[in-house]
Amino acid sequence: MRSPKRTILRLTASAIALTAIVCLLTMYSSRGETGVFLTTSSPSGTYRVTLSGGQHRPRVPLIDHVVFIGVSKFGKTVFQNKELYSGDWLDASFDDWYPQHQWVSDQSLVFYKDQFRQDLPNDTITLKNESQKRIAFLKIRSVDLLLIFEFEPHASTSLQVSRSRTDSTWVSVTGEFEGGQQIPTSTMSFDAPKNSGPLSLHILVSESGTTISRN
Repeated sequence: MRSPKRTILRLTASAIALTAIVCLLTMYSSRGETGVFLTTSSPSGTYRVTLSGGQHRPRVPLIDHVVFIGVSKFGKTVFQNKELYSGDWLDASFDDWYPQHQWVSDQSLVFYKDQFRQDLPNDTITLKNESQKRIAFLKIRSVDLLLIFEFEPHASTSLQVSRSRTDSTWVSVTGEFEGGQQIPTSTMSFDAPKNSGPLSLHILVSESGTTISRN
């Protein structure tokens, strides 16, 4: 028969071990745990973008993976450790969704999967800043992930994005104006049958909100 003292010691040791495991899991899932895994610069060298954090899906259950973005302009930090992508243990990793990237212009960076670009005709997103303010940073997520930097008032641009591989698609837009005013997240879903041809989507950003529509 075990003594009460020995039983207490075993329970204490088990509690300490469990606490240590929880702490290790927390540390593993903490922000930026894997450091910088991608650095890229715009064609003229104006912007430098770094990605850090959970590039791959974790092998340990119940662990989230988060990717963060840092941006500098002419060597001066614009922002850092802004959350760009997140998922849990069951979600695809950033690398699964966006293994390729390309600067479309000096202010537009797209992350995508080349296979999706080849399988179906691309859709088109037309973006317009209808506000009186410069958009400092805009994130547009659909099948691809688009990042727009310093988008001037009343400016517009058209961007090619991968077509959804299902019969529906969705677009999410979030960001901030110059000066720190947030652009609240707006999301819209659309039917997109594969035999209907490429979609033409429109995003209008103003101080009062973001409108997402299609032709």
